[in-house]
Amino acid sequence: MKRDWYDLDFRYLLEHPDFRAFRIYEQAKGFRNDLMDTFSEDAFENRREYICGFYRGEHGELYREYPYLTPQQADGFVAETVEKVNAIIQAALAVWNEEVPFTLEDLQPSQFWISEKKLKDVQAWFNPDDLKNFNPIPVKMLDGIPIMTDGHTRAVAALLAGKSAVPLTWDRDDLGWDLYRECVKACRERNITKPQDLVNRILPEEEYHEKWDLWCDGMRGEI
Repeated sequence: MKRDWYDLDFRYLLEHPDFRAFRIYEQAKGFRNDLMDTFSEDAFENRREYICGFYRGEHGELYREYPYLTPQQADGFVAETVEKVNAIIQAALAVWNEEVPFTLEDLQPSQFWISEKKLKDVQAWFNPDDLKNFNPIPVKMLDGIPIMTDGHTRAVAALLAGKSAVPLTWDRDDLGWDLYRECVKACRERNITKPQDLVNRILPEEEYHEKWDLWCDGMRGEI
């Protein structure tokens, strides 16, 4: 597969000799690293010379059968990656502009159980036709993913009432993001990738305390 990938790179550069990104990189000579102590001062320049030399060097037959990675698959990967990067950039710009461009369906939970008691308390005041008393759900871009840092019970109450769009706000607090990463990881391991996945994970209070509160306490102790 690696050969296919490299040859497709060679082929792209052959067909696009004025590819702007590569030309800029090729001409970025003499960059001295004073940003990351992990790398030597000339690390970036060494890699630039190696990469550009490699792709300006000799190659085999490029118009051949690609058994492991076809040109169409490579183009699809690039297009999908560009779309995801653009979404991250747009989300970052939205933070700057005070907007949260998501609905509940787009958000990654950081909690994998819901308290039945808390849900009933929310449902007692929740009015799907009037959200002026709905405290916005806080959202944080964490590793490129919009995650809920709180408000999971309110989100489930809204979904059960048929609402997919509720007030959201950016979470600007400096929280323990290592803990949130572990919570998100635990959610994904349980196939919880959106608030809708929590609708069937509602527990009585005692069981909720055992399976969620105590889990959180244990995780805080490990971090």
